[in-house]
Amino acid sequence: MPRKLQDALVSALAVGFGLLIAVTPVLAADRVKDLHYFDINDGQFPEAGLIFDAGGNLYGTTTNGGKLDNCDNGDTMGCGVVFQLVSQAHGKWTEKVLYRFKGERDGIEPVAGVIFDTDGNLYGTTPGGGVYQSGTAFELTPTANGEWAHRILYSFGGSDGSIPMAGLVFDSAGNLYGTAGYGGSHGAGSVYRLAPGANGHWVLSTLHSFNSDDGAHPVSALVFDAVGNLYGTTMYGGTYGQGTVFQLTPGADDKWMEKVLHSFKGGRDPGMPAAGMAIDKTGNLYGTTTSNGAAFELSPRANGSWSYTVLHEFDSLESGYPPSGVLILDAAGNLYGTTEYGGTSCGQVGCGTVFELRPKPGGGWREVVLVSLGGDAYPQSGVIFDASGNLYGTSRQGSNGKNCIGYGCGSVWEVRP
Repeated sequence: MPRKLQDALVSALAVGFGLLIAVTPVLAADRVKDLHYFDINDGQFPEAGLIFDAGGNLYGTTTNGGKLDNCDNGDTMGCGVVFQLVSQAHGKWTEKVLYRFKGERDGIEPVAGVIFDTDGNLYGTTPGGGVYQSGTAFELTPTANGEWAHRILYSFGGSDGSIPMAGLVFDSAGNLYGTAGYGGSHGAGSVYRLAPGANGHWVLSTLHSFNSDDGAHPVSALVFDAVGNLYGTTMYGGTYGQGTVFQLTPGADDKWMEKVLHSFKGGRDPGMPAAGMAIDKTGNLYGTTTSNGAAFELSPRANGSWSYTVLHEFDSLESGYPPSGVLILDAAGNLYGTTEYGGTSCGQVGCGTVFELRPKPGGGWREVVLVSLGGDAYPQSGVIFDASGNLYGTSRQGSNGKNCIGYGCGSVWEVRP
């Protein structure tokens, strides 16, 4: 993560939290099952969420780690990896490193996860490295010998966007969409599309460049609605400088129109959204903020405006703070996510929680802390479901990893209902 954004997140977490709200008691710690602890050589510091393949295997990235002498930019912590966790008999999981990044040549420190295409290839981004040292979009393709071949699809250069910290999303035509945290026409970041072209080349189109007034520094992935509009967040900018939720609508001649759906105020009002949006079947949007951490909803009105509602404020050490990733919805409309700190385990500030937000029959939402994380410390991404309703996620630090000094290299875990 770029230093200035990392520092801003730390400052946001310095806001004081009250300790007196009631929450549902934490479920037993044995509901957490550790699937893998990283050990530097096979990865370090997973900051992104996971995905499943059709066979039930998990895939993700770590920001650092890999062979430490593999990194040509001198990073002594390694340049990061893409990994696979293979589901074995009797609940066992085996990790395989699919690719170790080498640094300036092919990419540095992926902070976002990966996605599949219909042919089983993986796609992702790195915020550094590439031809211009401003980040890359990459593809990993499985080969006949069981290895994975890496290819840079695009190297960002500045005016077309730089430091892409967010993951990618496909449209139905096979184009990739993402955000760049910096660069663009005004230096405040951009939304881009990568389209497959002739001879295996990919062509980038800038759909929107932020100018601070309409948002600045998008660091999260985008989401489509049913009619092809894109939604996302910016961590800064907007009317009050505390970030925005925006919509991009495709128009004639491939022109995209941006609309700010909400500008965060900060202060006692939440602000600085660092995660992307979830969308339900009726088009309501759900997200989280890091400053005065909260979960919120944006609902479309008949007149084209949007109503904004704070669903829950994470203002208690016991209940966790702040929410640290994109939310997911179950079939009943409940929301699930993680908090980076808090809970009843692991010292004064807590090591984070996995939570559920349930709508109340008479209105409002109730938080249920599913588990307080202990050795699996400080999750920075959301969770995903399997077919049985189990939740899977990553933690940036895990205390049981090998070759990791003090704080651990991170972990992958499962929370059972």
